[in-house]
Amino acid sequence: AGASGTALHSFPSETADPLQVATALRARYGSCDWSARVRLHLSGLMLEAGRAEDALDTLTGVAEDLAQQGHGRGAIAILKKLAEVVPARRREFFERIAVLYLQLYQDRLALSYAKRASQLASKTDASAKARLGAIYERQENWKAAIKAYRDDERGHGDMVAGKDDGEI
Repeated sequence: AGASGTALHSFPSETADPLQVATALRARYGSCDWSARVRLHLSGLMLEAGRAEDALDTLTGVAEDLAQQGHGRGAIAILKKLAEVVPARRREFFERIAVLYLQLYQDRLALSYAKRASQLASKTDASAKARLGAIYERQENWKAAIKAYRDDERGHGDMVAGKDDGEI
């Protein structure tokens, strides 16, 4: 295993603190790009150690990288897991899942997650309502789109131009 394995072998696996392992790897390998698989494994160790917040940035980065590389389903799987583990950010993850499902031409699933995000949104955060309206608009469900945009107007105070009174 040579010099490249030194950083990992210095920690007994059953007692290793995932953050110490990550620090040792960063010190050894610097700013090299870690594969998604390595980043997922490290994040998994952090989650097992009860450090969800520490793993969050790495996991969201992996999800975004996968999405950009055309692996939307992989990104969705990670975001769904994050929504379970970090309920305080569930709305954010559901919104991103909805966008990814739209990119995969799975409008029904996109709508489902957009609705869930909208239900979790506060009254002053209208982005989820606007995204829901856009999905309804894409489906040519004008009545539902108008309702979502009106809900957006009530929560946000400024209507998207041209979206009111049935003018789509």
